Amino acid sequence: MVEFAIVLPLVLILTFGAIDFGFAFSDAAGIKSATRSGARIGSALSKQGGQLQSIANAVNASLGNSVRAQAVEFIVYTAPPGGFNAPNSCVDGAVVASASSICFDQKIPVNAPDIFSPGAANDTAWDNAVHFEDACPAIGNVPTAWKLSVVVKAQYPFLSPGILGVTKNLNFTEQVVIDLEPTSTGSCSPS
Repeated sequence: MVEFAIVLPLVLILTFGAIDFGFAFSDAAGIKSATRSGARIGSALSKQGGQLQSIANAVNASLGNSVRAQAVEFIVYTAPPGGFNAPNSCVDGAVVASASSICFDQKIPVNAPDIFSPGAANDTAWDNAVHFEDACPAIGNVPTAWKLSVVVKAQYPFLSPGILGVTKNLNFTEQVVIDLEPTSTGSCSPS
């Protein structure tokens, strides 16, 4: 009986730690899947209106599968392939467009529902930006289609804080970079 009393706390710590890490790994896979879904939708809808909202909808649909992780930030960035360098963040809650890139970033406060919604004004600003004119197929060996980056950041609060020395949230950052689907507009020709 004494041996049981000595071993039981260790067995419980290891068991609950394994369960907690299992949930964390499951949620990490869910965040990765949500990010991939958003990128695929964004790539396929490169010349259609509502692209930004469609990306957010795809991410939201996949995030519903996470057990405990809470999404805290959503970044969508697109730019030409030459010198493509997705930022860690951009202006929160607004579309920032220039001749060479477009970026949208939305942060969600902790303990708020993790649903991303760019809103109609941001969706329109994204649709009116220049990237739609540049989704051309590769010419020879030179890719000309813009690239799209979708980033989802999330926090996982451990069920058993303090056990095994884990006292903070686990932070997930998943990024997927994909080419916009080629769409011929008649203006895609070799120079």
